[in-house]
Amino acid sequence: MKIRQATLQDLPGILELIEEAKQSLAARGVDQWQNGYPDAMVITNDIQKRQSYVMEANRSIIGTAAILCEEDPNYQKIEDGQWLTSGPYGVVHRIAIHPDHKGQGLAGCFFSYAWQLCQSANCVSLRIDTHQDNEAMQHAIRHFGFTYCGMVQMADGSPRKAYEYIGEEKDHGF
Repeated sequence: MKIRQATLQDLPGILELIEEAKQSLAARGVDQWQNGYPDAMVITNDIQKRQSYVMEANRSIIGTAAILCEEDPNYQKIEDGQWLTSGPYGVVHRIAIHPDHKGQGLAGCFFSYAWQLCQSANCVSLRIDTHQDNEAMQHAIRHFGFTYCGMVQMADGSPRKAYEYIGEEKDHGF
């Protein structure tokens, strides 16, 4: 298994994972990614900005995530809490794991990889957000070692639970 930067050739496989994730979220009653986001334009933009990553096993894409070593405008204001740090940070967005590989700790592998990337870009922390009903992702986030910091609002006004990670990662094999 390896994680690498995505290319435009990976777009169909990434979109398939995103669609499967949307269906899984809907089946669990989670109103996240149910309005068309993320779509091919968003993922293509991630790839072109070199912020899209894929996880491969046996030459098949089994996971995807956007990893940004830059500030997120949605994180400027946090409610009901505060961020752990004020320095430069990285962000993980649009993470999806193939249904056959869920529950294997692969989100943690992405978090570990993102932490390494962001540290090399002189970031002091890693941030992520998720829907308040997405308990599976909240579990993966907390299990890796992120700390809940408060609520942020997305550009469309929807609230998200916000987390930050400042180190002491567990060994996830990367």
